[in-house]
Amino acid sequence: MSQLDDCSGLLTNAGEAGEVTCSAAAPAAAYLAAEIVTAAPHRLRIILCDGAIRLCREAIGALDAGEFTRAADLLGRARRIICELRAAGRSSAWAHLAEAFEKVDRRLIEAEFYRRREAVREGIGLLYRHREMLTASLRAGIAEELPPRPSPSQRCWIA
Repeated sequence: MSQLDDCSGLLTNAGEAGEVTCSAAAPAAAYLAAEIVTAAPHRLRIILCDGAIRLCREAIGALDAGEFTRAADLLGRARRIICELRAAGRSSAWAHLAEAFEKVDRRLIEAEFYRRREAVREGIGLLYRHREMLTASLRAGIAEELPPRPSPSQRCWIA
């Protein structure tokens, strides 16, 4: 169970001022949710990359254990994150990122369909490269303009 699973509806129930309510049993989940709600665009992309990487690693473990249904669920969740990152990169300045996330998505589809651990590892490698690029730009203080967050109607959702 992930940290955010401890607080159902955590992000959807955030108040007007962005405050997050959660049971006392899940302070880490409340902290993470508050960080997500208040994150700058670069930081939010890093958080999303970390989440996709974590899910992919768990999927590799599930594939190794022969838990193919669980692996498919984890890869599907990772693909939804990738889809959100790809949707945010649809502007011309970020088109190369959309293409990179498309490649990650194809690797995860391949991994799910053929149960290929190596395809998941390739996807993780691509995600790490994107994460390192974002982290380096934050450290260098590069304030490049990110595209606006897509509206819910522009986001792609995977069933």
